[in-house]
Amino acid sequence: MIQWTRQAAAAFLLLACTTTAFAWKASDMEQATPAANAHAAGDYAKAAMLYTLLAEKGNAVAQYQLGMMYAQGQHVPQSHKQAIQWFLESAEQGYPEAQFHMGKLFQEGTVLPQNYPKAIQWLRMAAAQDYVPALLLIGSMYMQGQGVLQDDAEAARWYRMAAEQGNAAAQRSLGTAYALGRGVAENPVLAYMWLSLAAAHAENAALQKEYGELLELAARKLSAEQLAAAQTMASQCLANQYAGC
Repeated sequence: MIQWTRQAAAAFLLLACTTTAFAWKASDMEQATPAANAHAAGDYAKAAMLYTLLAEKGNAVAQYQLGMMYAQGQHVPQSHKQAIQWFLESAEQGYPEAQFHMGKLFQEGTVLPQNYPKAIQWLRMAAAQDYVPALLLIGSMYMQGQGVLQDDAEAARWYRMAAEQGNAAAQRSLGTAYALGRGVAENPVLAYMWLSLAAAHAENAALQKEYGELLELAARKLSAEQLAAAQTMASQCLANQYAGC
């Protein structure tokens, strides 16, 4: 673990669990667009300069992105301390991506000391704004009992919220829950439906292969009629934008 976190992070992050108002504005995103374009083009010097100017004026999007540049050492010296400072300023303004990042850092315990209660607090703030990665991670923490009482049903509930927004990893987790009967009644048809949606939305070839293999296993538990029904349900689920799935 990074040494500074053991000595200074406890004092520095006393504010990490305070209630935050959703102060960030949609205009923050618009104002940060030139910096984001420079960043995407690989012009890290220009991006760092523009993000810094905006971040110092309180732009929550720029604060988060500048934190990422410090975390990765893109044109600026790599500094986890600086990164956390900017993440925290952004998160305290209610920027959901920064709130999620703070939660994930506390959950992982590599850059910051592991602290599941703080992780859950930050993740719930991001989830309150419907930030899908936060919904998924909270589900995983309920499934594993990290900072909360282990609760398969609650995990499945959070997985469903993320799955119904098209998140492939959440669809995979929800499909697995139906296959195993964890937190939901065992249902091989629904297991296949959600796993097929996950496979269709996989972000890369490796995940597509992984989800596809799970889908094949699920298909073996179905009759021809059940398989046809599950495939129809998946198509209808997509057509209805996950309403009633």
